[in-house]
Amino acid sequence: MKFLTLHIRDRNEAQDIVRDLFLRLLCSHQLVTEQTMSSLVYTLARKMVLQQLKVCVGIVY
Repeated sequence: MKFLTLHIRDRNEAQDIVRDLFLRLLCSHQLVTEQTMSSLVYTLARKMVLQQLKVCVGIVY
């Protein structure tokens, strides 16, 4: 959560991203283990922050 709140100033938006992140992990077909959890969470959080920032700035691919 701290990583998200550093990059997304809106606490409610950061909480939404955390919720979506864990939903993605639960629905993921990747093998999620205790060893891979932290790196998967960080990687997904980073991608979701970048995606959110692109939406806020208006960058569309």
